[in-house]
Amino acid sequence: MNKLLISSVTALLCSNALAYGEAGQWSSRKTQDGMEYAAVIDDQNKLIISCDKNGKDIAMYATIKGVQVGTDVYDRTFDIKTSESYYFTPYVINGDSSISNFFKLWDEIRSGHSIMLDQRGPELPTENASQVLPARDSSEFICLTKGIKKKDYQAPAQVTHTKGGNEHRYSVVADDKHALYFSCDNTNKMTMRAILDGDKYDVEKDSFYVSVGDKAEPASVITNNKTYLDKFWDGLRENKTLYLISQPDNITYVLTPQGGASALPDRTSSDFTCLTADTISHKKNDALLAQQGPTTASTFSVNVRPIIPNKGLPSKVITVVSHSDRVKITKAVVNRGQCQVKSISPLPLTLAFGKELMLYTGYDCNVLELNLSTTNGDVEYQFQPQN
Repeated sequence: MNKLLISSVTALLCSNALAYGEAGQWSSRKTQDGMEYAAVIDDQNKLIISCDKNGKDIAMYATIKGVQVGTDVYDRTFDIKTSESYYFTPYVINGDSSISNFFKLWDEIRSGHSIMLDQRGPELPTENASQVLPARDSSEFICLTKGIKKKDYQAPAQVTHTKGGNEHRYSVVADDKHALYFSCDNTNKMTMRAILDGDKYDVEKDSFYVSVGDKAEPASVITNNKTYLDKFWDGLRENKTLYLISQPDNITYVLTPQGGASALPDRTSSDFTCLTADTISHKKNDALLAQQGPTTASTFSVNVRPIIPNKGLPSKVITVVSHSDRVKITKAVVNRGQCQVKSISPLPLTLAFGKELMLYTGYDCNVLELNLSTTNGDVEYQFQPQN
């Protein structure tokens, strides 16, 4: 609840009620945060309904026989009884049912039904309520409008592509209130945002889900996971149905893409840059590795030594030092697989000149052979028995 909204209404309750309008009448006024509507009997009995312009918050305050009750008034609640219904604490909004009850109460007030604060409280004026309280289908009505469950949306949407510098920008636009925008550059950075029913949704806040003919995932997953991105991308190229699901209201916006294949490059194309930095880096690395020539025994220097740590079990460490400008080790096998071996740095691993790989095996392993597989061939080393 907006604190300014609460404080402004609380201050009003403490002021002269008749300053709000004539006794026996409804009146309204604009506030910094929205609109307030008041029904005044006298300075000891009145009701104020305050609606925040954000369309999500309301407050209701009453003075009954000089006692203030209502929203954020500790341990002092009130109900409203009309000639049609009874509303328990109608200002407590915690779901669709409570929103519907508030709307029903609003309509009954406007319709001129008798209104009583609590079962035995004072009866509020109704004579001019329909002139002061706007109809719910009016543009002047702002109370809980964002809490209304919107209908799911469906429309065709055009897929387009533009480029600015190293950044490729893509859009799937139905109209100015319904669209998906995403962009990629030649790093591993990808951004995504959506406009749904005119409201902006940001990928960083997990405020919407995305699906292209598959299970919906948070947009942040699409922009960080290449597997999900590939499915999303291929689906758009095939003009499969795009589902955008806003959170937390869970409204589904269905866009039917048009022109996906012409706007989005094939993922095997050099024009495809989304989450490809690792792929580009690997291709460059593999090209440089191919220039190094075949791996031989002189490519590495290798030694074995036991280690007895302060904590944990003793073991043996095999140190592999590169004498090549660039060499990629893909696999390490000790004693033809009879001894288990672990590496702190996961394989495959590319080593530059002077860099080392540390392999650990059990202390009881008598290391006799080490076979290293690289992208440029295999090499084997033999050792004297240690035990």
